[in-house]
Amino acid sequence: MKTPPFDWKERYKDKIATPEAAIAAIPRGRRILLGSGAAEPNVLAQALCGYGQHLADNEIVHLLTLGKAPYVEPGMEGRFRHTAFFIGANVRKAVQEGRADFMPVFLSEIPALIQSRRVRIDVALIQVSEPDRHGFVSLGVSVDIVRAAVDSADLVIAEVNPNMPHTYGDSFLPVDRIKHLVPVDYALPERETEALDEVDRAIGKHVASLVPDRATLQMGIGKIPDAVLEALSERRDLGVHTEMFSDGVKKLVERGVITGRAKTMLPGKIVTSFIMGTRELYEWANKNPMIEMRPSQFTNDPFVIARNDRMIAINSALGVRPDGPGGGGHAPRALLLRDRRAGRLHPRRRPQPRRQAHHRAARDREERHREQDTACVRGGRRRRHEPRRRALRGDGIRRRRSLGKRTSASARSPSSRSLTRTSAPS
Repeated sequence: MKTPPFDWKERYKDKIATPEAAIAAIPRGRRILLGSGAAEPNVLAQALCGYGQHLADNEIVHLLTLGKAPYVEPGMEGRFRHTAFFIGANVRKAVQEGRADFMPVFLSEIPALIQSRRVRIDVALIQVSEPDRHGFVSLGVSVDIVRAAVDSADLVIAEVNPNMPHTYGDSFLPVDRIKHLVPVDYALPERETEALDEVDRAIGKHVASLVPDRATLQMGIGKIPDAVLEALSERRDLGVHTEMFSDGVKKLVERGVITGRAKTMLPGKIVTSFIMGTRELYEWANKNPMIEMRPSQFTNDPFVIARNDRMIAINSALGVRPDGPGGGGHAPRALLLRDRRAGRLHPRRRPQPRRQAHHRAARDREERHREQDTACVRGGRRRRHEPRRRALRGDGIRRRRSLGKRTSASARSPSSRSLTRTSAPS
């Protein structure tokens, strides 16, 4: 059935406002959240500094954004203070110089903090698609923590961009929830894929060899995840449950490698909270029923992730300590070193401290004694096992106690020793 053309500007003309008028509606002393990634409202972000002379003591929070951040420039301290949930390139200098703050928090926990008002969001500045005839807009390529913000904020102001794709999942927002609609028309910021070198591809092939068919993937951002996806062209029926994805996933879907048929949770769906890549990726995501946009409390919750069988996480780090922890980043050569003589890649190795070796030996000894204790159980009764008691108390402690007893006995006065002997029964 042919439907008549729909003019959203005519239906919602009472909500349409200029950037200047929209910013004028923001009170002083409020916490303002900006949309994430490629969905950052760049016009409104610029208008905050250009038309926000009445603002003071306002806090701006957001995740990674691809646009400029004029609110962290020197001279804006009296009007804005930025708190980063993720330190991106556009705010890193301000954080290092003390003109902005960083809140260390798990991404899966931020929506709950917002919804409970422990991290109160007063104003949400977002970018959305054009409204449909049912009165809904789409959050497009960024749902992550924006979903919780628009549901909790007292004031929602949205840029309406015809270049923002309509995405499915938990991404729709009724227009009635938005106070002001600001029409804009500009291309979404893109993340160009970095060129891979020989070492990147070698690491990618090694990691790809560990990924079986029918696995569900989580991948980060950077050259290493891109190199791994490039090397997975021979796999079958892979699935995706991830925080974000880029152009590498699109290529594998087009080759028939990613189908989602074997997923145990939301089969057939690419589950993600935001998309960041090229214009071709954004066009491919538009009204794509395979893409399921979900907020961060779903995509990043470890209990939700654990419901996927054969789950494989692919990320990169700036460095890895011998005892396990690593720092996130995009530098693959910090992960693996090249053995020039053997011509192969091997993990970075460092000598372990003596204290760590001592603790490891103590744990091994305790496990050995526990196995011996198990073997000593007869007829439901447990026999005392001296090696276990010694391991729990520590050999050094026993030696010090016995030495202390001998020392205290030898320190007694001759009169007291003679008194003890004479008072003893004959």
